[in-house]
Amino acid sequence: MKILGIDQSLTSTGAAWLSVNERGEQHRQTAIIAPPKGMTGGERLAFFRKWLAGELRYGLDAVAFEDSIIGPGNGKVLGELLGVIKCTLTEYKADHPAFIIVTPHNSHVKQFAVGAGKADKSLLVEKANKLWPGVLPQWVTKTQREAVEDQCDALWIAEIAAHIVGNWPGTNDVQRKLIAQYRASISS
Repeated sequence: MKILGIDQSLTSTGAAWLSVNERGEQHRQTAIIAPPKGMTGGERLAFFRKWLAGELRYGLDAVAFEDSIIGPGNGKVLGELLGVIKCTLTEYKADHPAFIIVTPHNSHVKQFAVGAGKADKSLLVEKANKLWPGVLPQWVTKTQREAVEDQCDALWIAEIAAHIVGNWPGTNDVQRKLIAQYRASISS
């Protein structure tokens, strides 16, 4: 099983890869995907589409990305990026019917991770570091902290998709409820 989780942004996208081999061994990895400095909005969209299409060539079973709230400050740009993601994944799914797209809401990601939909991101990072030591990088500056938080969000987004694709049960009632909800939305 190969899953890609995305916490999207046109400037600093968190990405997380979760794979499980035939022996059941799990591997997690995270990174920040950022376009080169100086790119315009359209160029950044093209950069992101090319990156995502490249990732799909690795035979992913699912891609999960946050169903973002589009607000007045980030609405147009984030809406365009969501359109690029959805279009790229929909085109891929047309040729790969078993491929799964999962779009958890931000509050569901937090509920799944720590049981509270309005939890501070630091709690998600703390929990991820306990469960998967060494997967997230350490940080010192505010900019580094934000990058780690983006990677952490992507990791939890990938984890939700892995529970759905891998038919993992979840470890508590909150997780089991969210997993059931997303499985139902995918099969309908």
